[in-house]
Amino acid sequence: MIRYFTPTAADVALVDPGRGRGPADRLGMTVQLCTLPWLGFVPDDVASAPPAGG
Repeated sequence: MIRYFTPTAADVALVDPGRGRGPADRLGMTVQLCTLPWLGFVPDDVASAPPAGG
């Protein structure tokens, strides 16, 4: 888990709170930056994903 989901130094610099981003924004950006490369692609239509738990 640590190997795949630890943000790089470049990721951390991008989500830097000094750029006016709040905690929720930083968390969301970090999750995206760490999971999309693991997924291997960016979905064309994110809205078409099934709802959670379904």
